[in-house]
Amino acid sequence: MLPEVLPYPLPVIKGFSSRIASAIPPPCHTALRIGSDALFGERHLLERFDVELSADLGAAAPAEVRLALLADFHFDPLCEVEFMARCVDTANELEPDLVLLLGDFASHDTAQLPALAEILGGLRARFGVFVIFGNHDHIAGIDAVVEALAPLPFTLMRNQTARIRFPDGELALVGFDSATYVRPDFSLLDRLQPGERALVLCHEPDVFVHTAMHPNAALQLSGHTHGGQVMLPGIGSPLLPRLGKLFPRGHFRREQCQLYVNRGIGTGHLHIRLGARPEITRLTVRNTSR
Repeated sequence: MLPEVLPYPLPVIKGFSSRIASAIPPPCHTALRIGSDALFGERHLLERFDVELSADLGAAAPAEVRLALLADFHFDPLCEVEFMARCVDTANELEPDLVLLLGDFASHDTAQLPALAEILGGLRARFGVFVIFGNHDHIAGIDAVVEALAPLPFTLMRNQTARIRFPDGELALVGFDSATYVRPDFSLLDRLQPGERALVLCHEPDVFVHTAMHPNAALQLSGHTHGGQVMLPGIGSPLLPRLGKLFPRGHFRREQCQLYVNRGIGTGHLHIRLGARPEITRLTVRNTSR
């Protein structure tokens, strides 16, 4: 049974990484970005991860699903059009069944989101592009973020379920809104068909603690952490956000559920990446029930 009281939404306070960034004078932010790009150059060193997982999706689901995962665009304030276009090209090269966009399209401002939407409109997938939203989309203005993406032929999910028909079965997706600002509706998992197990899209990975308690959840897919963004040897990352401290990157298992955390594309607060390069994931899920 799920606990009756969940810690969502969170109190509206600044997380530790936000406080670190706020303590640095604004002129120093640009100097840090330029210096780190020159020294490390990791912010644009896009890595493509090929990950294969086996999961019980139910007998009515397809035998195999190929996903392209992209997260944490943070288009403003740098608005790096060429880099985002390269990310779209990389995702298309994966020839995915589904493209899953895991939130944080904006950082703090939505004015430039139409330019990002134009770039993202080039994404291609056999059975569609599905979108959830992150905490920074709410900070920037969730209505404006939704408005910018609404003209695209994407499915926008805010505590909703979608079913995608494949030639050999039907896949269930449950898409939560940002758990930082909106309580995840776990009752969506209760409403699945008998024997059906869903892929759960949730921006914040620490929600997995509760997702894994539900027998109808097969795999949660998240972003939010940027893989730590800055990984210090022997210390780890001081920049992990709230609801992103337990599962910072990669693959995890708990109960009968699994989690994959994508390192994201952009940067938040400090525009530096060290030991956490941007990632696009080709995730192949093999259905153990078929």
